[in-house]
Formats: sequence, structure tokens, C-alpha cells
Amino acid sequence: MTRKTQVVKDLKFSFFLLCIMLVFCLLMMAIVRRCYLRNVVKREQIEVTVRAGSTLLEVAKNLEDLGIVSKTDFISACGSERFKKYEFINNIPKVREKYFKLEGYLFPDTYMFFKDESVFSVIDKFLGNFSKKLEIIEEFLVNSQFDLDEILTIASILQRECDVESATGVASVMYNRLSTLPEGKSEFGEFGMNRLQSDPTVYYPYKNQNSAPDGFISKYDTYSISGLPPGAICSPELDFIIAALKPEKTNFYYFVTSPEGKAFFARTYQEHKENFKKLR
Repeated sequence: MTRKTQVVKDLKFSFFLLCIMLVFCLLMMAIVRRCYLRNVVKREQIEVTVRAGSTLLEVAKNLEDLGIVSKTDFISACGSERFKKYEFINNIPKVREKYFKLEGYLFPDTYMFFKDESVFSVIDKFLGNFSKKLEIIEEFLVNSQFDLDEILTIASILQRECDVESATGVASVMYNRLSTLPEGKSEFGEFGMNRLQSDPTVYYPYKNQNSAPDGFISKYDTYSISGLPPGAICSPELDFIIAALKPEKTNFYYFVTSPEGKAFFARTYQEHKENFKKLR
């Protein structure tokens, strides 16, 4: 073997060792990075509970207070077109009077979010959870005279009006009134039944007069408009959604609730006044 051949051989061997060392270093860097991301840097997670009956504004404020996303960014993102992968989002009617596109779709539940999480990631978690709950009611929804957005609207009013035990009865009152559209005449000859006259709708998106700006007039006020309001007024829980899909069959057109949420029903305004007197 000549000296030149030996040098070439040594150089090849050195290059081979260098390549092995380089691969080893890259592998170690990848392992260290993975450990660093998984075990060293732990992003702070925050548990958030959305209560049944919460409005989108309340959810937005809670998320901001907990340092997850800003209220303004959340409200803005809820009106975006970023969530078309969900069919139910594509089916939401584009109604000009609707205040918040996703009102009613932020399902009441407990969620885990990261501090300073992407606002679109936060909303996607809400919608992913709603999508799972939707599977429970799909069989009822197929046979309903109302679409999903309308059912959520009815359910949200039920959520704010009464307790769970009274929900199917109150739903029957709403169905009976809606069936009188457009003229609004009940089977007992009374008019004005085409208006739901639900108190929780009067100041939406605010909860009551005290929280609403002076002189505020809601587009959702069912004392002023016929039929359903443009959309849901809060996040209804599953029991109220099912009640909205499966109302009792009655001939009631009125109800009044006790402070505990129990409803008392009437067929005529005279009967309604008598119920009202008993409770007041």
C-alpha cells in the first residue's frame, strides 16, 4: 500500500466518523428539544366552566379575565368564516339582525385552555364539543319542523324562562303560538299569539334593564316582533335542547313561572291572569 493510498483511506475513515458524529449530534438535539417542549416548558392550563344560560358576551369576558384571550378578539373571531369544517356552522342563517353568529353554540361544559391560547383554537374547542353533543340530538332534529338554529333559539329561551321539569310544557306554549303565524289567532279566538312575549328576550344581548344602555331597544324583543327572535339568547344545556325538540302536545298559549322556575299554564288570557294572581 502506497503512502498516498493510506492517506486517502484515512481521510475516508475520518469523514465517516464525522458523519456519524453529526448524525449523533442531530439525534441528541432532537431528543433534547422534545424533552424540553414536553417536560421542561409546561404551558399553563386553565380550567373554564361555561354555565348553562351564559351569553356569548359573558363567556368572552370570563376568558379575558382568566388571561386566555381578549374579549374583543373572541367576539370578532366568533363572527369569522374560519370554521366551515363544521357543517352546522355553514347552515347558520345569515340574518342581519343576529347579534352574534355563535350565540347558542358555545355548549355549557368544562373546558381546558392554555393561557394566551390562539382565539381560533379556543373557539374550535367549543365547536368540537358542540359537534359531539349534536350527535345525541340528530335523530330528533331530522323530524323537527325547525332547523338547528331555530331549535337552539327555542331552547335558549326555555333555559332562561323555566326549570327543566317545566321545559316541555313551556315549549308547547311556544310551538302553539308559532303555529298561529301570521295572523296570530288562537283556537280560543284570542289574537296576538304570534308574539312569544318572552321577558328574557327584551334586553338581549344584555341580561336585564340594569345592564343595558339607557334607551336600548333589542332586535330580539319578542313583545315587539312576531315569531322567533333572530337567534339564540344564551347557551342552552342539553335537556332544554331536547325539550325544544320534543314539546308536549297541549292547547296552552300562556304560562307564568314561580321564583323557582316552575311553570303554570293557561289556555286563555283570563286563565293566565288567575294563575298570575295565585303566584303574586
